[in-house]
Amino acid sequence: MDIHAYPTECTTPVTLAEAERLAERYLSFDDDAGRGITNRITEFDSCFVVVAIFVPPPSTESRTPPTPLPIGGTVSTIDKATGAITLWPTYPPDLVAEHHEAALRAGRLIIEETWPANS
Repeated sequence: MDIHAYPTECTTPVTLAEAERLAERYLSFDDDAGRGITNRITEFDSCFVVVAIFVPPPSTESRTPPTPLPIGGTVSTIDKATGAITLWPTYPPDLVAEHHEAALRAGRLIIEETWPANS
């Protein structure tokens, strides 16, 4: 299976500090902090896996229902060799890293020229 990745402007090989910068630039949105969303970055041999973590604010009243969880776009990789970013379903980080590594070994990581257009 081909894995499609999207280009970034970065320094390679990607370090943890560079991965944090790329996650902030490409994988964060203006209202994330206000919604309690932060990125957790885990380092693996060939990539960094970025998982959007949602921490709901504490309830002010016991009868107040919890805020709904955001949906989609919660797991990504940053390839160490190229800085390219892949987008994944909500799988565990170690499984995503295994798939990323397998795609690299098989020559199936395809880096696109541009990011997909917003529809």
